Amino acid sequence: MDRPDLPAEIFAAVTETLALWLARGWTPVAADVSAWSAAHWRAAQWVAYWQAATPLWVELLHEANIPASQYPAGIVEVAALSRARTESMLSELQALIAGLRAEGVELAPLKGARVAPFYYQPMTLRALGDIDVLVRPADLPRASAWLEAHAYTFYSRSSEDIVYLHGTRTSEAWHPDNVRPLELHFRVREEFGGAGLTWDMSDALWQSATKQPYLQTETHLIAPVMLLCHLCAHTSSDMFIRRGKLQQLADIAHVAGTLTPDDWQRCMSQIPAARARFVFPALALTARYYLDLIPADVLSALREPLTPRLRAWCDGATLAAVSESNLESRDGIGLPLARLLATSHSETGHAVLRSLLPPRWNLVKRYPRLAASPFYPICYLLLNVDRGRQITRRLLRPGAAYNIRHE
Repeated sequence: MDRPDLPAEIFAAVTETLALWLARGWTPVAADVSAWSAAHWRAAQWVAYWQAATPLWVELLHEANIPASQYPAGIVEVAALSRARTESMLSELQALIAGLRAEGVELAPLKGARVAPFYYQPMTLRALGDIDVLVRPADLPRASAWLEAHAYTFYSRSSEDIVYLHGTRTSEAWHPDNVRPLELHFRVREEFGGAGLTWDMSDALWQSATKQPYLQTETHLIAPVMLLCHLCAHTSSDMFIRRGKLQQLADIAHVAGTLTPDDWQRCMSQIPAARARFVFPALALTARYYLDLIPADVLSALREPLTPRLRAWCDGATLAAVSESNLESRDGIGLPLARLLATSHSETGHAVLRSLLPPRWNLVKRYPRLAASPFYPICYLLLNVDRGRQITRRLLRPGAAYNIRHE
């Protein structure tokens, strides 16, 4: 789906309305939605589509008794396709779990694959674009061999995962037959805005996991406390590069809503003060929309170690500002982001260097063939020449604001 040619203000407004609608139901947004123009409905359709929330939104439309004649064209069909895709992919994952277990390989589902079957009713309300699983590094050769013997095609490898594809591409991204990526993570290491700051959660996730029933099979399930930590770290990472999603806030809210006071204590014990900056942004953004969900003392404790600059940024963050609904340019070398997250001059310097010369495998999605070849250093030249061109274009445009992008 292409982005409609509409003013940025409309995208921002409908994004905030959708976030409130999802979190608090129809009543708080009824007046705003009733006043939407055709342009607002088109913008909302685009936001829900790319923020993986179409099935959830269609459910909200039904609950609000909004006449189907007001729905954007095709939204019900896309929601149905997305729900069928989730069901198909989870069935595929169960076959994968069984097949790899026969080879002595155990998996732990991550993100949507972990959340959908246990926190959404029905599970198909949680859209799945891909499947993420955690595997131990020693098991990679056997896992890869099994996948390649069962019609999975190698796509890319990074320092954290190997990506395989199943199926062929279709024109509809959410179609159940559209290509189904499998991200085989041998390390769960979140990066934060390319700022040279990382959090490797692999050992903690494995240590928390226990073998439990999983749909019609069984596998290792990450404990809810560590699941929440990972969801928050991943969402914060996306927020810093303006890739936040309605779906991510819903995931955090669904998991957080099941935690007991003791669970929250255990959660806090897993977050050292230096890593609060990687968890608090996502929790604070979720709390903006889902009222009284995150304990106030948890938010206060996580906010305390943050720098004043980052506190102010989190206090002012909205989904409209930290998602693709923000249409401002993201070109640049990431210096403002480094200053936002860094707590020392050395971290700032490392962040800028990491921006100019990112790890080789971080370039796979941008230059897939070149990054995988012996000539991968050319990627750095292409990356920074492109940045320079875009920055120059912005500076030469009268009245243009210079906004930093970090790849």
